[in-house]
Amino acid sequence: MFPWLNKGCVYIAVLSGKSDILWDYRDMLYKFAEHNHFKIEVVLTKSKEALLQSISIFSRKPDIIIVADPFSQYQYRTFIERLERRRSRAKVFFLGTWEVPEVYEKKVFSYGKKEKIERYLEKEIDWILRKKL
Repeated sequence: MFPWLNKGCVYIAVLSGKSDILWDYRDMLYKFAEHNHFKIEVVLTKSKEALLQSISIFSRKPDIIIVADPFSQYQYRTFIERLERRRSRAKVFFLGTWEVPEVYEKKVFSYGKKEKIERYLEKEIDWILRKKL
């Protein structure tokens, strides 16, 4: 279900409570990857718990997590804290204009619109792939 195994690939998990938003992100991510010649695998999930459990079970974790639903500031913080307890190294992208605390600046990104995420993703995927080599 969560294929975090291939090292030449960037794994992206998308979290949203709505199926149409999940499929929209999936299509956008694969078009983005094709345009930039990245190899990616996308996992879509409606369940925050399933995503968090997959991180604690598998040895290979997602490289990037996109939270496509707006969260409250409290939900953002608790989600990040739970990821840290599972020793996740994933870069996390949150939809919204949440101001990211300094301690998370290199790990957590806030984007106002779906269109803005591509700019951030290109930089982060390039960095992730260089680290894997």
